[in-house]
Amino acid sequence: QLVPMWAGAFWPVTVTALGLATLGWSMELGRRISPRVNQFLMWVFGPVAHPHEANHINSSTWYSSALLLLSLTQSPLVCAVALAVLGVGDPMAAVIGKRFGRIRFANGRSLEGSIAFVLSGALAAFVAAQIFHPEVAVTSLVVIALGASLAGALTEQFVSWLDDNLSIPVVAGLVALLLSWSLGVPFLA
Repeated sequence: QLVPMWAGAFWPVTVTALGLATLGWSMELGRRISPRVNQFLMWVFGPVAHPHEANHINSSTWYSSALLLLSLTQSPLVCAVALAVLGVGDPMAAVIGKRFGRIRFANGRSLEGSIAFVLSGALAAFVAAQIFHPEVAVTSLVVIALGASLAGALTEQFVSWLDDNLSIPVVAGLVALLLSWSLGVPFLA
């Protein structure tokens, strides 16, 4: 939303996302080639990295890849909704699920965490969409935000083989895109 666009062209967003994804994957490649590079990068990013990321693809690399894929939609609305769902829904699910989760699923996640994901992700997506795209009808934004958040929560629940920093925003973005089209929301809203 904050990357400058010239004459309505979306390519600066895609170029920015491509740069971030290239940087992320370059560091991953460097980590695989040289243990010293891996040690250095884990020293730099260790405070924000999960311990398992020392030997696996970093979540931020998956996130930068999601940014690139979302930018290919050419829709600022879709990008804002998908990133709000991930940025708020995912951590709220963890906080609420760990603290208040009583009804557990087979994968260890909780019903309470999933509900927190849907509600907080939908609220965040709606607020982000309303701030950046006030021209879109409120009812359309509610449907898009709720649908994207529900899709993100279901993705977190059932897609464990792929990092959620990639899977959640991509699936939430695809659902937001499909709902936007079906509701007749202008493509570059």
